[in-house]
Amino acid sequence: MSVEQNRYKQIEAEIYSLTPLIVKEVEALFEADPDLQHRFGDTLPRLAHQEVTRLRDLLLGAIRYDYPPILGKQYRWLLSVAEVRDFNLKTVREHVRIFRATLVRCLPPGDLESVLKIFDEALGLIHAQVN
Repeated sequence: MSVEQNRYKQIEAEIYSLTPLIVKEVEALFEADPDLQHRFGDTLPRLAHQEVTRLRDLLLGAIRYDYPPILGKQYRWLLSVAEVRDFNLKTVREHVRIFRATLVRCLPPGDLESVLKIFDEALGLIHAQVN
């Protein structure tokens, strides 16, 4: 394996290890949204897991291929679908913020810089704060 492949595998493992923590935080966010409670009820934990793993896998694809639009296009699609279906866009954006904030708290500095570069470019957050 090349150095680049080894680094990707390391980042992938780190992000995978964070998935349960992110799911737990996003699940709490979703459960605090009365509209999501009404629409999805007992399936909210599954929805939180689905959304976090989708975001994780898209981020990893964007990192692997150094192509932020893999994540960016999906995020813009998600926002448009949420808007059409009259979901709370604040909740949609907040679950992405939670994902990013967990990366900031938990990834080692060298990996964090390269991951946030892709993440922020994909989501149009080039000038976003690290927190």
